[in-house]
Amino acid sequence: MTRLFFFRLKLILADKLNCFVILFSFVLFLLLMSSLSFGAEERSNVPIGIMDLDRSETSKVLVEKIKKIPAFYVYEEGEKELNRLLLREEISGIFIIKEGFEDSVNKGFTEKLVMMKYLEGNKSAKVLSDIFAGPMLYPISLAKGLKEYEALKKPALGNEKKEIENSEIQNNWFTGQEYVDYINKLSKASDFDFAFDINMVDLESGEGALNPLGNSVIYFQVVFGILGMLISFVAMYITVGAVVEKEQGLDAKIKITLLKPVYLDLSYVLALITVLSGFSVGITFILGRFIDNLTLEKKVTIFVVIFLYAVIMGMWFMVLGRISKKVSRYQILGTLSILLSGVFGFLSMLEGLIKSRLHGITILLPNRWLIEGITDIAFRSSRGYSWFWRLLLLGGVLIIINWFVRKIQNSCWRR
Repeated sequence: MTRLFFFRLKLILADKLNCFVILFSFVLFLLLMSSLSFGAEERSNVPIGIMDLDRSETSKVLVEKIKKIPAFYVYEEGEKELNRLLLREEISGIFIIKEGFEDSVNKGFTEKLVMMKYLEGNKSAKVLSDIFAGPMLYPISLAKGLKEYEALKKPALGNEKKEIENSEIQNNWFTGQEYVDYINKLSKASDFDFAFDINMVDLESGEGALNPLGNSVIYFQVVFGILGMLISFVAMYITVGAVVEKEQGLDAKIKITLLKPVYLDLSYVLALITVLSGFSVGITFILGRFIDNLTLEKKVTIFVVIFLYAVIMGMWFMVLGRISKKVSRYQILGTLSILLSGVFGFLSMLEGLIKSRLHGITILLPNRWLIEGITDIAFRSSRGYSWFWRLLLLGGVLIIINWFVRKIQNSCWRR
């Protein structure tokens, strides 16, 4: 049994096509991760341009606050470059902070501080301008408040000097800088923190997300969907050897030996599992390089999900290999099954946007389990146990189907 296992393993690894497919899949997945995940958060946000003509301290602070808004990705370039990007529709608009911005804000002016340039027919311009105006409200409100405070303080101090010569009462009023420092201190105090505390919760498990889901998750889900198809192609090419044996009649010749069929199947499955486990380790390592904050526990869990998915696809192609009598037919059926599972896997990512009866089919496909399983583990608090059980159950079903098909073929051969 051990010799048979190593013989099978050697046959798989000695095939140059198998090695090429495995190495090509590693390289392709690495390129996909680097191209799709690099700056995914920025590319998923709304691109805008900013020109700071004032170059004051207040305008610089405003630009930094705008850059921190999750909805925006900011291009800070010259007028010529920003106009070029706008005409090519690579940015949604250009916000121009006019000269004298700081002086106007300090005087309490609220109009003609910032000008927005956008293409005609841009329906999002109003929304973008409202978002941009958010960080401007605080400095404008602070300047107006200081102006009103100074207006109240002046007559009050005059009356205090006339009626009561008491320096302590006069000192109760802040100077302009003291007022600004006091308001800034209040704005940062927890007692005056009115921000909403938003927690993402899984409706099925009731568990909250450890990290809020950003826009970049959709990019990673696309990568996970492509990963499922790559794993399927690798599994299909690795298992093609069994079909070749069947087509060339080697399968029938082996049956006349004293080797039990169960040993032959088990040796092939173990060799397949060994190769796919190594492939899964490499894929998990690549994911760990591009996904932030992946703990060792999460990496191990992701490896198990990928490994189980790879084994399931290997078992599926073993079933197709037993049914198919020729390599050409096997490759056609295998390619069609990969493409269909890939399409339905991507369709599952649009479930919240597109209503279709086909979504019910995606629940039963392992490609969707892979996408949602890795997403849950990497970006949510879920540990992926539900996906383990689904994958294990499907793996058990495929093992039974393999055994049943083998038994039917053996009985037919004896006849």
